[in-house]
Amino acid sequence: MRPSAINERMALTVPTTVIDVTRPLVVTAVMAGGVPRDELWVTSKLWNDRHEDAEAALDESLALLGRDHVDLYLIHWPAPDMNLGAAIETLFGIKQQGGTRAIGVCNFPVALMKQAVEQIQAPIACNQVECHVFLRQDGLRATHSRLGMATVAYSPLARGFLAGNRARAGGGATERAANDLDVQNTRKRLDDFRHQKFDANGG
Repeated sequence: MRPSAINERMALTVPTTVIDVTRPLVVTAVMAGGVPRDELWVTSKLWNDRHEDAEAALDESLALLGRDHVDLYLIHWPAPDMNLGAAIETLFGIKQQGGTRAIGVCNFPVALMKQAVEQIQAPIACNQVECHVFLRQDGLRATHSRLGMATVAYSPLARGFLAGNRARAGGGATERAANDLDVQNTRKRLDDFRHQKFDANGG
């Protein structure tokens, strides 16, 4: 599977978890949109508490979507107590049975990526991580390239910073200080959105 294939069709991510309140909205939009299946790239994510029943979790999403498979099935997060080998083996079994065209992971650091690919010999298609000009992930992307897998970025607009909303231009970069954010905004606690990172990455 070519990494570029992800960009050739409309992409859709359907979290495989009942606690994600956006899932019913996404499913409704897909069902009403009338987009042909071969023009839609469907990704589903396996939640941390569903590692032991990954097949059932995927079946729930497939039933909601009215589909018989997804294009990509991802382990959502490297939970501290997860059995990585068992989880990967289960996803690979789902792939072999036709439930997904490819399997991947999310938010895996370099060490876990090496373990999954080099030790477990897993056919990992991609690692989805937060990646944008203020969080470039150079080392992780280099590891992905060496291991022959794709980097899939989430929050590519830097959680809204690059969308121009209440932003200001300065030093050749779009900047917004963490101090300007609302108290409850999670970005306020992230170093990636402070001036040091803007200066280093945004020029």
